[in-house]
Amino acid sequence: MSSGGVPSAAPVHERARGPIRVLPEDVVRSIAAGEAVVDLAGAVKELLENALDADATSVNVSVCVRAAGMHISLHVSDDGRGIAAYDLPLLCQRHATSKIASLQDLRTAHTYGFRGEALASISQVARVKVVSMVREHTHALEAAYHDGELVAGFPKKVAGNPGTTIVVEDLFYNMPTRRRSMRPASEEYRAVLDVVGKYAIRHHRKSFTCKKTGAVTSGGAGGGASGGVLVDLRTTGCDDARSVVRTVYGSSIAQELTELSVVLPEVHISGSCLVSNANYNAKRFVFVCFINGRLVNCAPIKRALLAVYGDLLPKGTYPFAYLDVSMPPEDVDANIHPTKSEVQLLHLNALLQSLSQKVSDRLKSAQTSRTYLVQGVLTQPLPTGTRAEQTAQQKRQLSNPACPEGADDEEADFQPQKKASNLSLSQQRQQHVENVPAHLRVRTDSKNPLGSIEPYLSHDTGRLSMKTRHCRSYTNAATPEGLDADAEEENDAPERDGDRECQPGSNHDVISSSAAVKRARLRTSGAPPLLDSIHELLDESRADSSAELERLLREHVFVGAFVQDEQWFCVVQHQSRVVLLRVYSLLRALVYQIILHRFSNLDQMQLEPALSVEHLLRLRDGTADRDRDTEREKSASVADALRILNERAGLLSDYFSIEIRDGHLVSMPSVLPLHSPDPAWWPDLMHDLAFMIDYSVEKPCLHAIAETLANYYALPNGESLTTRASAPFREYERMLNYSALALMRQDFSVPRQLEQGSHFVILSTLDKLYKVFERC
Repeated sequence: MSSGGVPSAAPVHERARGPIRVLPEDVVRSIAAGEAVVDLAGAVKELLENALDADATSVNVSVCVRAAGMHISLHVSDDGRGIAAYDLPLLCQRHATSKIASLQDLRTAHTYGFRGEALASISQVARVKVVSMVREHTHALEAAYHDGELVAGFPKKVAGNPGTTIVVEDLFYNMPTRRRSMRPASEEYRAVLDVVGKYAIRHHRKSFTCKKTGAVTSGGAGGGASGGVLVDLRTTGCDDARSVVRTVYGSSIAQELTELSVVLPEVHISGSCLVSNANYNAKRFVFVCFINGRLVNCAPIKRALLAVYGDLLPKGTYPFAYLDVSMPPEDVDANIHPTKSEVQLLHLNALLQSLSQKVSDRLKSAQTSRTYLVQGVLTQPLPTGTRAEQTAQQKRQLSNPACPEGADDEEADFQPQKKASNLSLSQQRQQHVENVPAHLRVRTDSKNPLGSIEPYLSHDTGRLSMKTRHCRSYTNAATPEGLDADAEEENDAPERDGDRECQPGSNHDVISSSAAVKRARLRTSGAPPLLDSIHELLDESRADSSAELERLLREHVFVGAFVQDEQWFCVVQHQSRVVLLRVYSLLRALVYQIILHRFSNLDQMQLEPALSVEHLLRLRDGTADRDRDTEREKSASVADALRILNERAGLLSDYFSIEIRDGHLVSMPSVLPLHSPDPAWWPDLMHDLAFMIDYSVEKPCLHAIAETLANYYALPNGESLTTRASAPFREYERMLNYSALALMRQDFSVPRQLEQGSHFVILSTLDKLYKVFERC
């Protein structure tokens, strides 16, 4: 009791404590699945090992990326033994396996899998479909799994090839935090490619293929043209592991490799290694280690190799090492990590000592010739006087780009001139330019758009109203019945005064877009005040921002844009640097913040004619291309989505300008000037608004809706992913320059997470380019 007679509050940890209870089975399964499968590459590793356990001689991995990486599906097929019909009901159940049957089998397991958790964990966090055919049978069996259980109506007979194909879709669909934390699709695919390449080296007598597929046109929305297939790895099987290393990592590594073997007969350990010689060095350590055929990350072996190479390689560079070690299974404990990526070895010290000695002896014997990179030395001292001062000034400028030319180190904060000058402003500017070395002069001004060549280019693209373009884009992607006639009438109708014309290259277009940009963040008079939760979300965006990147975007000069691998990139100049920007990640952050600033006050984009929400959802599920049984199974989910969207229609309309009336989508928000979202992705948007949003709590609900809209509005129109000479390409490039990047010059908080990865890449600097031009 306190002095005032009021009971003192219990500590927080005591108040949160409750009785000990057994967790429900679904919670246990979800926890175990999150530990065993942490990313897309982890799922590929488990499926690859299952294929190799089934005596497959050919393994094909295909990663399908849709909606700029928002939807990723995985296909792994092999020509192994196949799965019998009586095994399919237990295939995705926890601790159901054909690899071991007793504790003694666990101690001497020769297979990759032994716990029966891989497929069970994947089916807990994704939608899994299996098509398998035993070699002796005449047909294949298809099965679908949800939460580890076989879906009703499966298995069923289908056509197929001997072996097994496993399809994994919507990874982490029921774990929103894990899904949002996934890396960009390109990085996830690189991790998958790395895993497949390492197993291809270990099993060099088998064939492996890893490819990336994805839609490149707007013909998606549940159907349409498929894009190109990019095959990044293909091995056909050979007797030499070095040849596969050349295929996976390149000839520059393969030609510098030396082969050695490690044999310890007293403890029954043997192994083969491919390690780089002293002439090879790289910026990162490529370490591939297999123990008893299992890909592991053995930190003690890695440290031992780095210690051997430490005296031979330049500081900050690393070697390449591939190890394949075999030892008795009872001397290896692979059951210490959920992903089986770490092991404990019984005779680790003996292995480390022998391996270090072998590698050291081989490197010393190969040092008869070494290759070094040298730098020329000046034969004369630097001249004194004006040129020396300019050189010192150049060094200060390169070490601190934010410091203006001619300023001392103590005055790097843009202090005003202490001396009064009798020269005019233009004369001072001219004198300042003359004092700057030629290769450091910045001849562009981010505050003065005059002089840009864009407004003077003439493009014969015709006139196209924004409203007509919306309908045409949707009908080209996937047109529901009854919309063709209305869309054609809209296209043939004369333009009204209210329709904004798109005339690329006109000065009127630039001036009108700049006026629209100024109004994009401003709330109209009479708009309701922002909710407290919206203020909190805006404060969080500002707190988690990068001041350096904000300055770059505020002072940049647009150079150009291009498309590569179905993604848009921008090139801008900031001071003396040329920087590459990833458009999608920046647009997503920009649209999210504009939606918060214009919350419950967004402009509307009317859809004429209105679109059936039910038809959009069916396009997303692709029920038109399936049999009647599958269509009946999907009808329930479509009905649930319609019910949820109708119940939340008021919230979506009042706060986000998404108007759903009588089961039809009547309007969508207009967020960016000169930009209209691609209707090909609206079916996916409707599905996510129905099933991916938790409407029970205000702040997470509003954040999720704004984030979902930003994800889809940042996607480029499929028509823009074409040649540079096409009108859609030029229109999208103009939108980036005069709308998106113009808004980023204003109050835009760049997320700090964009500092990592390849969102901002410095391509070159003006002084380096100047040297190139001098040589030319």
